[in-house]
Amino acid sequence: MRQPNAFALAVVFLTSLSGQDAREIVRQSVSKDMVNQELARNYTYVEHTTESEIDTHGKVKHTSSETAEVIMLCGAPYRRVIERRGQPLSGRDEQRQESHMDKLGVEDSRDCIKRQEAVVKRQRKEREFLRDVPDAFNFRLAGIEKIDGQDAYAIEAEPRPGFQSRDGRGRFLSKIRAKIWIDKAELQWVKVDAETTDTVSVGLFLFRLHKGARLHFEQTRVNDEIWLPRQVHVDGSGRAALLLAGGFSADLKFDNYKKFSADSRIVSASEVK
Repeated sequence: MRQPNAFALAVVFLTSLSGQDAREIVRQSVSKDMVNQELARNYTYVEHTTESEIDTHGKVKHTSSETAEVIMLCGAPYRRVIERRGQPLSGRDEQRQESHMDKLGVEDSRDCIKRQEAVVKRQRKEREFLRDVPDAFNFRLAGIEKIDGQDAYAIEAEPRPGFQSRDGRGRFLSKIRAKIWIDKAELQWVKVDAETTDTVSVGLFLFRLHKGARLHFEQTRVNDEIWLPRQVHVDGSGRAALLLAGGFSADLKFDNYKKFSADSRIVSASEVK
């Protein structure tokens, strides 16, 4: 029996990949993310944040951390701080927080509806830039890779010359190159590694990002119905940032996702494989 020709197999593999439209894969994945956004309002979670300031020599000079539980209160997400720098809140801070929560808890239902509508409107606006993603880049399907044991499309994205954002919110995309891993079965974003090619300063980021800043993003499947963030890492210590005034890094980790709808089983992200 003849042994298979390795070169021929490689050609067949690459040909099968070329039959896949990388832009269309990304377009469908963005539509899926819009659905995730709507379903995410049914979940509470715990957020762990660590921020570090870095001096002009690249050394960490200060680090702060905070753990908070994000719950639904008066129809909208409320961030209840649990710890700062690994320690429980002081009695005074805890009392102030509980007092604020009590006030929200007794608000008129009409006020709660207005609050929820305002939050939903803001969240939708914050993610509008995603609609620009399929048109903002030239995509290349680099192959199929295993992520958490599952097949994922590995897609490289380079800024597309001449791209114009529909409403201006996505104009920063022209200053980013990225590699995106999209779950092959569900067309959901699993992981993103991105790098800024110029200074970026938009509402999406909490900080001004200089050329060479890096962003790492991961999602996880929760409750067999939705994909939600697992980790975000921002390294704003690009060469330009260090030369100017030092940089920063920020880590956000999300876990203990729980569905609070009365007719659904509550699960945590740790149950998800």
